[in-house]
Amino acid sequence: MFKKVLVLFLVLTLLPLISLSPVKAVYNVSATAYPNTVNSVASYSISFMMQNPLSQSGSIYITFTSGFYVPQGAWNNSYVQVKGVNSASASASGQVITIVPSQAGGLAAGPVDVYISNAVGMKNPSTGGSYSITVSTSNANEPLGSGTLNIASAISNVSVSVNPLIAGTKATYSIQFTPNVPLTQNVDYIYIDFPTGTTFPSPIPNNIMYVDTAQVPSTYISCPITTRMQIRVPIPLNAGIPHQVYIPDTFGIINTTTSNIPLTIKVSTSEETTPVNSNPFTLTGTSVSYPSVTVIPNTASSTASYTIQFYVSTSGGLSTTTDFIKIEFPQGTTVPTNTSPSYISINGVPCSNRVVSGTTLTVYMPSTLTINNGGLVILQISEAFGIKNPSTPDSYTLKVSTNKDIIPVPAYYTITGTSVSNFNVTIDPKTQNATPTITATFTTSSTGALSRSNSDKIMIQFDSAFNVPSSISSGAVTVNNTQASYVSV
Repeated sequence: MFKKVLVLFLVLTLLPLISLSPVKAVYNVSATAYPNTVNSVASYSISFMMQNPLSQSGSIYITFTSGFYVPQGAWNNSYVQVKGVNSASASASGQVITIVPSQAGGLAAGPVDVYISNAVGMKNPSTGGSYSITVSTSNANEPLGSGTLNIASAISNVSVSVNPLIAGTKATYSIQFTPNVPLTQNVDYIYIDFPTGTTFPSPIPNNIMYVDTAQVPSTYISCPITTRMQIRVPIPLNAGIPHQVYIPDTFGIINTTTSNIPLTIKVSTSEETTPVNSNPFTLTGTSVSYPSVTVIPNTASSTASYTIQFYVSTSGGLSTTTDFIKIEFPQGTTVPTNTSPSYISINGVPCSNRVVSGTTLTVYMPSTLTINNGGLVILQISEAFGIKNPSTPDSYTLKVSTNKDIIPVPAYYTITGTSVSNFNVTIDPKTQNATPTITATFTTSSTGALSRSNSDKIMIQFDSAFNVPSSISSGAVTVNNTQASYVSV
């Protein structure tokens, strides 16, 4: 009897303990945000396991901790998906999001994934860290499942001042930012992404750049990507206060030639790796002035010399073999690709490098020549270089620019036609309504040679009183006693 009472007492004693340890209905909760950086409007992917099925019209409750911005009220149901299917409804009250899946028959027990689009407008907290997220369902008396959502810190207050704001010129960059994580001296890095087309000096100058008040050795600076500069911090940088990277124009950064559109730089660090945009800035382009062109001879289809004169801008001085002048010839001009650059001179100095692309000729500065800001340029292209004028007499425009004065400026010229001479016609017989033999003789101009291999043509226009047949056999026409290859009327 005593034993039975003891067993009953033990069973009754254990019952409360058993009731305090129910099996979790929601478990293995995981969540990610994209982007996962502070203050970003983001999309969220939440996955979890359900121990029990969820009935049709049942609800899933997802709770984000304080710090996440959650738009209140009803949401567009297509902005939230459950297992890849638009929800039946979704809404938020406080930090709790209520989602009703649309699957017929509800959801089976097992894995569930929920996607919340960035179109909802949810926003990450302003401080990086690991945040708790909980998931439960409308099934009665089932405990919550919980997981963590990691939000990465990012620098803030990125700003840049560029002087001068002129495309294609050397400039000073003053860059400010506030790190939210301290940067360790000689260990951490600052990364600055410049606009595409920005040119960095090579080699990197020593002790010209500053981080706050500290000079930066050249060994602390590298450019692992074409427009990214990587700077090892020479002093400790505390979190929460603004710091400056000062790059004077003597360092040698050359602005991109992109002009008249907003540009930004991006800044990140080895501790906060998400690049953050600066304020926008706009570069203006400069141009050469007073361009003129002389073409000799200026007759159609002739191989000619071109003399092009202009003044560079007050900031457009040219030097070194990397500076260049670009001439854009009009369509119809033939610019040879295989002739010597020595047939081109700048201010009387022969050139050693040129590039041809279609009708665009880029001429690089001779190594011994410098053109001062505002200086005169005389670019001479001799006839021996082989540029051939357009074949149609007309008014033409070429455009002149440099790598410093990037806006093309037009220069105008005229291509004239030539004519035959000593033109004479004999007709036999000369009687009215007869079918005559017609002989035309003439002399071509000094540039008017004709060749069958070039498919050259002779055009003869008859008075309207002549009855010209609609077709003429090529066998009925000779040119210098040689049968014509083709005749059209």
